Amino acid sequence: MSTTVPELTMRSVALRNTVTLTGCDSQAAKMSIDFGHDGFDYTRDLCDAIERYTNAALSQSPKGFHYRGLDLLPAIQRLLYIHCINSVALFERYRNRPSSRSQLQLNTLDDLVAPFLVDAPAIPRGTRPSHMFHVVARRIYGLVRERLQRRVERAKEVTRNQILFHIGNQKFVRYLSAITNELTDHSYAFLTTGNACLAEQLQQQGRPSIHWPDRGATFQSVTAARKLAPFEPLVHEADRLIEAIHRLQPACVVVVEGNAPADALMAEVCRKLGVPCYCIQQGWSPYIHTGFRNMRFTEMLVWGPLFADMLRPFNPGQQFRITGSHILARSAASSDAGNLFSFFLQAPCALLGHTEFEAFVTLAEDIAALFPSAQFVVREHPGYPLQAERKRTFNQLNNVRFSDPAHESLSDLISRSALVISVFSTVLLEALALDVPSLICSIGAMKRYQPEIAAEGAALEVSSIDEAREALSKLISTPNLLDEMKQRIPAVKGKFFSPGTAAQTISSILESTISGTADRQPGSF
Repeated sequence: MSTTVPELTMRSVALRNTVTLTGCDSQAAKMSIDFGHDGFDYTRDLCDAIERYTNAALSQSPKGFHYRGLDLLPAIQRLLYIHCINSVALFERYRNRPSSRSQLQLNTLDDLVAPFLVDAPAIPRGTRPSHMFHVVARRIYGLVRERLQRRVERAKEVTRNQILFHIGNQKFVRYLSAITNELTDHSYAFLTTGNACLAEQLQQQGRPSIHWPDRGATFQSVTAARKLAPFEPLVHEADRLIEAIHRLQPACVVVVEGNAPADALMAEVCRKLGVPCYCIQQGWSPYIHTGFRNMRFTEMLVWGPLFADMLRPFNPGQQFRITGSHILARSAASSDAGNLFSFFLQAPCALLGHTEFEAFVTLAEDIAALFPSAQFVVREHPGYPLQAERKRTFNQLNNVRFSDPAHESLSDLISRSALVISVFSTVLLEALALDVPSLICSIGAMKRYQPEIAAEGAALEVSSIDEAREALSKLISTPNLLDEMKQRIPAVKGKFFSPGTAAQTISSILESTISGTADRQPGSF
C-alpha cells in the first residue's frame, strides 16, 4: 500500500544530493578528500567551531534560529557538520593554517564556520545584504510559482493514527524490518519527504508508505528570520514536515540514528504538534560528533546502558530507554566458528585516510595468503566497494569469500566468525553481543577506539599494520588465545547490550502510542 499526497509544488532547492537533510552519505564528496592523519583533529575542531558559531549567532539574536515556533538550532548544527566535514575547501584551509593559503573558494556555509575553525573567533556579521536580496527574491519567486502551480486535489487516502517511520534511505527499511515484522501492515507506514526515488522503491516493494513531495515556499518562509537565510532548505523542509504531520496525525513518528538534519526537524515538529517522536540507535561513532549532540526526541532507544551514559553529557535534556539491539540474534550457524576470520572494510573518511584504507585491505590479502588453511570473509562497505582489480586478487585465494548483505545478515556472519577485524566499525561492538572477540586496528586518525573495550579484555587493539599482522598471526596459530578473549566477553557485554527480545520491546513501545492517541491534545501552528 502506498499513499502519495498530491504534488504541491516543484522543487524549491535541490539540496538532497549535496548536503542531505536525511543524512545519507555523500560518498563522492568524502572520496575527494584524503584527510590523512588530520581527520580526527579536523572533526573535533569542526564540532567545536560549529558550536561557537551558533552560540555567537544566538548571542546577537536569541531567537534567530526560530521558525514557526520551532527551534531549528539542532538541525542547523547537523546541516553544517554534514556540509563542512565533506568540504574540500574548508579542510584545505584548516590544514594550511595559520597561513590559510588555499586555491579553493569557500561557499556560504563554509564562510559561517571558517572564522571559528581557522582564524581567531569573531562574531558573525550575518548575511551580506546582496546575498539577502537574492535569498528574498528567490523566496518570493518560489512562493508565486508554488501558488500558481499548486494542485487543489486532496489526497485520496490518508490513514491517520499510524506509526510513521520517517526515512531517507533504503537501508533503514532493512534495518527496521525486525520491528515492522512485529506490527500489522495497517498500523504503520514509511514516510518519505521529497525523495521521490525512495518513494517509488517502497511502492514497487509493496511496502506501506506515504510520500510527501516538495512543497516549495510558504508565506511564513518569505518572512523568516535573517539568520535563517543561509539555511533556506531547512526552512522549506520544516514547512513540509509541519504540513505532513499536521494532516497525517500519526500516533508517533520514528527516526533512525538521529544525526540527520531532517531527524532534528522532525523532533521539533512533533514536539510542537504533541506527537511522540522516537529515535532508534543504528550504530556507534567512536567520537560523539555534532550529529549525536543536542538531541530532543521523546525518547532515544539505545542498545545498552553504557551508550546512554556516553551520550548524556552531550544531550542533557534527552530521555533514554534501554531496549537492546533488534538486529542481533545468535545464529544457528555459530557452530561454524573457530576457523573463520571476518574483515569488515570501511570507507575512507575523516577518521580513515586513503593510505590507511589501502593498507588495511592489503593486510587482509596478506594474512589470507599466509594462512591458507584458515577461512576468511571480506565484507565491503556498501558505499565504497573495492575496485575490480582488488577483488580479483582476493578471488584468486581459495580461502577467501565476499559477504553480500543481501544474502547474509550481519548477525549470521558475526556468529559464524571466530574473530572480527575492523578499524572503528560498529561491528566491533556488535560482536560483543554475540560473544565473538574482535581485533581493533586503530591505524587511522583516531589513535584509541572509544569505548575502550580492549582495556576490559573483550577485544584486542593495535595501532599499526605491523602490530595487526603480528596479532593476527598469533591468534590464528593459537586458537586458545581466542578462547580466553571469548571467556571475558560475558562480563563486559551487559554494559553495551541489554538482553531480551528488542524487536518486541520496541514494537510494544510504539504500539502503545496508538491506544494513547485519543487522550492526546494536538498542538497547532
